[in-house]
Amino acid sequence: MRNRILWLILVSLLACPIVAIAADPVADTENILSSAPSVETLQRWQNMTPDQQDQIRERFLQFKSQPPEQQQRLRERLETFRNLSPESQQRLKENFERWQGLSPDQQQKLRALNQKLQGLSPEDQQKFREEAEELRRMSSEERMDRRQDMRERLFNRSTGGGGGRGHH
Repeated sequence: MRNRILWLILVSLLACPIVAIAADPVADTENILSSAPSVETLQRWQNMTPDQQDQIRERFLQFKSQPPEQQQRLRERLETFRNLSPESQQRLKENFERWQGLSPDQQQKLRALNQKLQGLSPEDQQKFREEAEELRRMSSEERMDRRQDMRERLFNRSTGGGGGRGHH
């Protein structure tokens, strides 16, 4: 989940120099030169719809309203993203798009699952990842049964692993 939120922030930060210029067209020359966008960035900006440009401006203003420490953390995450392989960047983009397509209820359920995963031992986290990969290769009926089994086994230990096998 953090990666999905990070992607939103990263996309916003990519356009920050452009937005700074666009938001303050009378900015002094020295300020503009110190944050001059690349030709590619200018082309991306020009190819955006006015609505997209407005969204970027809004995200930039949100970024600027953050405390300096938070801004620095976001810049570091952007740098981490930029250092990822193109395949990893693409996977992160696709995950973010899937996240955007989820309902608020689904997003909340995934946040809760992520918190539970963080509470697992490293060994159980690895088991979960391996089983999740297996799930991707199963039919939907097999997946439903396996997911319930995983929930009971990994997250409901304190309750004796019990509970029905109802599906959500």
